[in-house]
Amino acid sequence: MINILIVDDNPMIIEAYKSLFNSSDLDCCTLNIDVACDCEGAISKMKLALSEEPYNCFYFDMNLPPSLDGNYKSGEDLALFAKENFPKAKVAILTLNNDSLSIHNILTKIKPDGLLIKNDSNPAEFINGFKTIMTNPPFYSTSVIKFLSNISLRKESDKFDDNDIKILMHLEQGIKTKDLDQYINLSLSSIEKKKSQLKKSLNLNRGNDEDLVRIAKEKGLI
Repeated sequence: MINILIVDDNPMIIEAYKSLFNSSDLDCCTLNIDVACDCEGAISKMKLALSEEPYNCFYFDMNLPPSLDGNYKSGEDLALFAKENFPKAKVAILTLNNDSLSIHNILTKIKPDGLLIKNDSNPAEFINGFKTIMTNPPFYSTSVIKFLSNISLRKESDKFDDNDIKILMHLEQGIKTKDLDQYINLSLSSIEKKKSQLKKSLNLNRGNDEDLVRIAKEKGLI
């Protein structure tokens, strides 16, 4: 028996996931599927499972209504709770957010056993993803694999370090240069110097932040 908790604030999506599991050929195991639509319901079910039958696998949407006490505000908070309290369980993230910064944050902060971008997924990929998550994780959908491929390409060059990429990612999100030191552990003067060097490396003699982000995307940096 594999006990699964699916957490998503869209009931139709939850029913679609349940239908996929119920209609798929999973002779290797019997599934017990539990669901929740917000952080309050999810955290209550997880705490109850700690003293009863533990979950073996979790699927968390990232954007969820918070718990009543405000301690759990997103799928990230729930995933971190699950990883700490159910160390043998597999944790998968389901999200619509396919931008580089969101993927980077999920992979580095949560380190999930699976990351599926909803717009990438089809029924066959979802079920194959489940099998991989349970037997040989991690499983990543197409957008995530593309992101990781770009990282591999960047590592082949000594031109760009992690802070360079963080600057580009935050600029892509619309963060102003004057506010970047709130997100990156560098002084504003260091950030300005790195931006200047980025422009030189990308052969951008003139242009604003939008131009810098556009060329960085064209080069596969973000």
